[in-house]
This record gives sequence, C-alpha cells and structure tokens, in this order.
Amino acid sequence: MSVVYADQKSVPIPNSVHVKAFSYVVSYASLELFNDFLGAVMEFLRCTLFLIFISAAINSAADDCKQSPWGADDQIGAANRLSSANVLAAANLIKKGET
Repeated sequence: MSVVYADQKSVPIPNSVHVKAFSYVVSYASLELFNDFLGAVMEFLRCTLFLIFISAAINSAADDCKQSPWGADDQIGAANRLSSANVLAAANLIKKGET
C-alpha cells in the first residue's frame, strides 16, 4: 500500500504502520466488546440479586404468618370471638345514635 501526494508522488507505507494501525482498531473493538460483555454480566447479576432478595422477603413474610387458633379451615378469623354477650355489651355502650 502507498500514499499518493498532491504532486503525484507515490510513497510506500511500511508494513509496521499497517500492523500498528490495525492493532489499534482491533484493540478498540475488543475493548468495546469487553465493555458490552461486562455490562451484560452486571445486568444479569443485578437481576439475580433482585430476585434473591424478593424471594427472601416473600419467604420471611410467609414465616411470620401465624396459624389460626380456630384451625386451618377457619374462614372468619377474629369474628369467631363474637358472641351474643359481646354484642349486647357493645350495644349498651351506645349513648346517642350519632357519630
């Protein structure tokens, strides 16, 4: 390969210049690919850690739930504590029909 100047003289370019220029291009392209790869790895790790934390939060929340004292088939929960005596006692607390 050679360079042609304005006065039409042709000067050959040494091979070492081609190799050096090519190596810079390859180095830059390799660096870009490596940066893209690192970005993808970091995104994967970020998503994985997010899923691990969500999973841990869900599992710890499930462990905090207490069993119903009225059994596993209980449907009404604290309403089991209502009795006619409790309702009558609550009704006796009413002084006026206003809020």
